[in-house]
Formats: sequence, structure tokens, C-alpha cells
Amino acid sequence: MKVTIVIPPYINKGYYMPALGVYVLARKLMDLDITVRVVDYSFDLMTGKMIASSRIYKECANDILTDNPDAICFSCNCMTILPAMQISKLIKQTMNVPIIIGGPIATTSADEILKYTCVNYVIVGEGENSLPELILSLQKKKFAK
Repeated sequence: MKVTIVIPPYINKGYYMPALGVYVLARKLMDLDITVRVVDYSFDLMTGKMIASSRIYKECANDILTDNPDAICFSCNCMTILPAMQISKLIKQTMNVPIIIGGPIATTSADEILKYTCVNYVIVGEGENSLPELILSLQKKKFAK
């Protein structure tokens, strides 16, 4: 099973907050023999590896799909939820892959996020236990409550 964890782009070169929790989640999944790729587009913007343009969401979607992931997880706050939705819509046009949204905005707005057809699952609260359980369920095609 291959999982890509995404930190969506936040276009503000003067601000960057490392998403350390994402790396905790990645380690939890790796401990279960899940192949994990973490992409931090906010960091890429801050360092100049990526340039803000009208094609940024398409570039992110294409990059995410290069590994043909079995699941895609977005870690979002209030500033990155809309970029995550835009990228998810583009991904769903190309590939029917489970999209999972987590992070602070998911905890406070889960019902609203689930109204988007490009989102399959929302992780509420800390994801250290629930994300690995969900990924294992997806891998086995058996779903726990």
C-alpha cells in the first residue's frame, strides 16, 4: 500500500510552520509496512522549489499522482483547506483514489468538508490511531467504525 501525505501550498513566503505531526503520522504508517511519501508544498513555495502561479494546483495534483498512490491524505488548517480541495478535485478527475482530510480544520469542520465529493474520509482529532486504522481498513477493503 502506498500513501501520499500532503501539506497543501500556502502562498505566503513570510510564514511557514513545519507540520511535525505529519511526520509522526508517516512514521506510524511506516511501522505498519506502508510506503509513505510526504510532500510539503508550503515548504516548496517558501524555498523557491515551487513557484506560485495559476497552475499551482494542477502541478501539485500531477506531482501527487506520479507515485500512483493507493490513498492520499491532506493535513489542512484554515489557510490550506481550499488549496487541498482544488487539488483533490483535479486528482479525482484523473484517478479514483481515496482522499482523506485531517488537521485542525478537519476537526472543527468535518461535516462541511464531507459535503465535497472529492473527499472520501475526514480524520477528527489526533490521527495517530485513526489514520493507521483507516489505511489498514482500506488495504484490507474492510471498514471499521
